Amino acid sequence: MQPEKKVKRRNIFIFTSLVIIILFETNYVLDLNEELSESISKLTELKAEDHSLIENSELINSSENGDIDVNKPKEKEDRVRVIKVVKDSKVVDEVEFLDLRPKIDFKTLKSRYEVVKPKVYKKMSVVDKKRNFIQLMLPIIQESRKELIQLSLKIQGYKGRELSIHEETYLNKLFDLYNISNREIDSLLTAIQPHPVSLVLAQAAMESGWGTSRFFHTGNNIFGVWSFDSKDERIEAKSREGVYLKKYDSLKESVDDYFLILGRVAHYKEFRDLRRETKDPKKLAEQLSSYSESSDYVKNLKIIMRVNKFTQYDSNK
Repeated sequence: MQPEKKVKRRNIFIFTSLVIIILFETNYVLDLNEELSESISKLTELKAEDHSLIENSELINSSENGDIDVNKPKEKEDRVRVIKVVKDSKVVDEVEFLDLRPKIDFKTLKSRYEVVKPKVYKKMSVVDKKRNFIQLMLPIIQESRKELIQLSLKIQGYKGRELSIHEETYLNKLFDLYNISNREIDSLLTAIQPHPVSLVLAQAAMESGWGTSRFFHTGNNIFGVWSFDSKDERIEAKSREGVYLKKYDSLKESVDDYFLILGRVAHYKEFRDLRRETKDPKKLAEQLSSYSESSDYVKNLKIIMRVNKFTQYDSNK
């Protein structure tokens, strides 16, 4: 064989070998890139989910333990002023709220009571969903009840004495807010008095599907409260034409409105009257049949309270 042909064949062999090696390496690299991209994508999703869960857990624990994070913005202070009033023949200072309901920094509330994102929530087990919902809602309900108890004590202090002009103005605003036509303090106290946590929590769980409903996630509407005013911020129900549900700035505002509704709407007068006589959540639930169109509403409320042992969260107040 001539030397030139040998060289030519050798070059062809070398070139072919190089092409095969390059193609093999290219495919290997592409496979690695695909695997790496897929792994990075999965890690990113897991990291986002973990971050959301950790953030929510930290916020819940903070609200439970009362820890203060100095890096978080402070809530807006209530607008108040100090006035002189006569008590027991003495002139004393008394703090007067200028707002019927103190202004709330809803951005701060949102950070304190963050809701687990729907995508993350769907992947939770039933047990974890319930646990998360209770941890989220319990401190908010307790805070609203505490405010109502404090308001009730303040109003009780108005009985049997002459009121200042500012106190009369404040009292009249409350009469109007709670639809107290007879303008009697005892009737107002009946309207303001909160009911047991167990019953509130059971209604919250039932009305929001343990925090899974669209209205809960998009409008902070926990209790399925309807809107009949076109000026309200609200969300249209997909299942029923012409039905709208209220949209709230925070879960705390939703709980406050729930207590107000049960305190002022005529349908719940028997509920309010019974609430003054007993703190038994099962007996009180019997008077909430008009809250829902379901004939099994009261029965289901009792089941939720019993199965989930909600009465452990009740206090004597």
